[in-house]
Formats: sequence, C-alpha cells, structure tokens
Amino acid sequence: MYPMIIVSENFLVVRLFAGVLHMFSFLQVIPAQISFLHSSALTSSPFQRFGFSSSASSEVNEKRTSDSDAKENASSDDKGLGDEDLTMDDLVKIVTEKEELLKAKQEEIADMKDKVLRTYAETENIMARTKREAENSKKFAIQGFAKGLLDVADNLDRASSVVKESFAKLDTSSDSSGAVPLLKTLLEGVEMTEKQLAEVFKKFGVEKYDPTNEEFDPNRHNAVFQVPDPTKDPDTVAVVLKAGYTLHDRIIRPAEVGVTIKLHSGDEDLTMDDLVKIVTEKEELLKAKQEEIADMKDKVLRTYAETENIMARTKREAENSKKFAIQGFAKGLLDVADNLDRASSVVKESFAKLDTSSDSSGAVPLLKTLLEGVEMTEKQLAEVFKKFGVEKYDPTNEEFDPNRHNAVFQVPDPTKDPDTVAVVLKAGYTLHDRIIRPAEVGVTIKVD
Repeated sequence: MYPMIIVSENFLVVRLFAGVLHMFSFLQVIPAQISFLHSSALTSSPFQRFGFSSSASSEVNEKRTSDSDAKENASSDDKGLGDEDLTMDDLVKIVTEKEELLKAKQEEIADMKDKVLRTYAETENIMARTKREAENSKKFAIQGFAKGLLDVADNLDRASSVVKESFAKLDTSSDSSGAVPLLKTLLEGVEMTEKQLAEVFKKFGVEKYDPTNEEFDPNRHNAVFQVPDPTKDPDTVAVVLKAGYTLHDRIIRPAEVGVTIKLHSGDEDLTMDDLVKIVTEKEELLKAKQEEIADMKDKVLRTYAETENIMARTKREAENSKKFAIQGFAKGLLDVADNLDRASSVVKESFAKLDTSSDSSGAVPLLKTLLEGVEMTEKQLAEVFKKFGVEKYDPTNEEFDPNRHNAVFQVPDPTKDPDTVAVVLKAGYTLHDRIIRPAEVGVTIKVD
C-alpha cells in the first residue's frame, strides 16, 4: 500500500502543478487577481487539500489547517461557501465586483471633495460680504446723529453771515452804550464755533457741498422751485437755498435748490414722429429697467438667504457697536457746546449791564438778535445730544470719583467734607451711561 500512496501523491502533485501553471497563464490577462489567488491557492499545501500530511511537518500543518478553517468560517458569513467550493469563474466575478465597488467609492469620494471645496468657497464669500457690511455699518453709524446737527450748522452759518453783513454797516464811532465791542466779541465767538463744528464734521467724514451750476440730480438735489434762465441749460441748479451734506460720499441731506427750465418757445419744433420716437425709446428704457430690477431683486433675495445665518450671529455685536459708534464724534462736539455756553452766559451777563437808552449806533438790537440766535442754537444742540444719548451732568457737592471727575485743584472748605466737589470748571458728559468726558472740578481738602 505504501508505494501506491507515493505514486498517488506524485500524481496529484503533477496534476496540481499543471493546474497552477494554467492559473498563472490566466492571471496574465487579469493582473489584479494575482494577490487573491496567491492567498487562496498557493498558500495551501496540496497534501493538506486532499487529506495527506507528513510527520515531519505535522505541527506546521496543523497550524495552517486551523488558520484555513478560521478564514473559511469568516468568509462563510459573506458567501456561505468554503474556499474549496469557489471556481475560477467565481474568483474572477468576485474581483470584478470589488473593482466596481472601488470605482463607485472613488467617484463618491471625488463628489464629496467637490462639495467640500464648494462649501469652503461659499463660506469665504459670505464671510467677506459680512465683513464689508460690518465695516459699512460702523462707517455710517453716526449718520443719524450727524443729520440732526445739520440744522445747528445752518443756524450758526446764518447768524455769522447775516450779522457780519449788518455789523459792517454800523457807525461804531457813535456808539456810547458799549454794545459794539460786545457784539464784535460775540460775532467772533460764533464764527470760531462754526469753524470748529466744520472741523469736527470733516474729521468724521461729514462734508458740505454747494451744487450751484451743477446738472440737476434727484439723488443730490431737492428741487424746491423752477426758474426760467436762457443763459443756462435746462435742469441746471441756479439757486441754492440750503447746502447739501455727505457722509463718506453718501448723501445724508440733499441740497435744496432752484432749477432752470426750458423756455416754451421751442416746443413747436417737435413733430408727431418725434414724440412717437421719444415714447418708444422711453418704453424700451422702462422695459430694460424693469428687467434689471427683477434681476436685482433675485440677487438680493439670494444674498439675504446666504447671509441670514451669519447676520443672526453678528446682530448683537453690531447693535453694541452702533450704540457707541458716535462716541468719538460726540466727544469732538463737546468743545462746541462749551463755547456756545460760555458765549451765551458771559454776553448775557454783560448785556444786562448795558445802557441801552444811550445807544445811537444800532448795535444793541443787533446784539440782542445774535444773543437770542446763539441761545437757540445752544438749546438745539442740547436736544440733539439728548436724542442720541449724550447727556451733560453737573457734579457739584458730589463725593469725588476719579471715574467721573478730573481734579484740577484743591480748595480748603471747612463747611464741606474732604474730597467733595466744590467747584465745576467744565461739566461732564455721558453717552448711554458711559463717561465720554469727566467733569473738570476743584475738590475740597481737610482743614488742619
């Protein structure tokens, strides 16, 4: 029996070797299958596959047999069959399926990468737009406050220009009441305050413009009346009643103007064909504008949809920034308020001492008018301050607080406790309860 076993074994080895050669020739056509076939066919001993083993390698064979059984049990969960049940066609089919799955996953990964890149790009665009909007919000936060001060600037301009013109006509040599020097001082103070206000405006981007002889623009001009003027083209600004103002090139108050119109003598030159042509052109322009508006509406809706989430997060920050955005602008106007207060209080006190009955120069009525105008302007400025949260405070008799008071000097006063505000040189100001200028004060000290 032993020789027959050797022969049978050799015969099986020869048959198996021929089968392996056939498999390698097939794998030259399908290179991707080599690793799979190496692991499934070449790693197993032909003797083990047909139940033969040698005593010299029994332990190794037993280990390989256990590993093979474990792999077969693991693969049976997917296929339900052992390695010995797989044919060459089955192996090729499995490799083909795996390649198709890999290809599908690769396509899915490429699609996801494209989506991620698009998401990154869209997020960057939204953040850039939000940043620009935040900068514009900060840039134009003082618009309402500045707009409320324009009437103050107009009053100062009218007071200085009208009174200056009348002052030049006075007979100063016949003044016996002493009103002329006082009038001159007040006029100089008003002009200085007007100049100071203009400097504050310019510092924060508020600029005045005179549109005389400009072509009428409804965005820059508010036409109050029309005037025929053959020396100028139609729709030209001929008269400026109120100058216009801009904030960083944005119109915050259009200029009030009178505009020239075309004389009616040339209307008969138009024919019916000309009118029909004009109407047709206007209709075409109107249609184009309507399409442009529709396109812009679509863009606006898309922009709102994209920025809605980001704007919700930045809303609170924008509100806080807007609340105190006028701080620098308001702080720059405090000296203007101080000058108006000093001018009205000092001149009012001196005016009460004048002998108005001995005035022969006519300066007293002019001084009285200018003083009333300054007081009105001061009141108007205080109302604008209050409207935007800027409030004045007088800390007299308060306990000294370095956050609210700036001690300029000390004064002994036995009637008051030490560190008490006894004298106020400059009133303090707050913006929504935030100190923007502490009051300049004199503080009491302990008397020895």
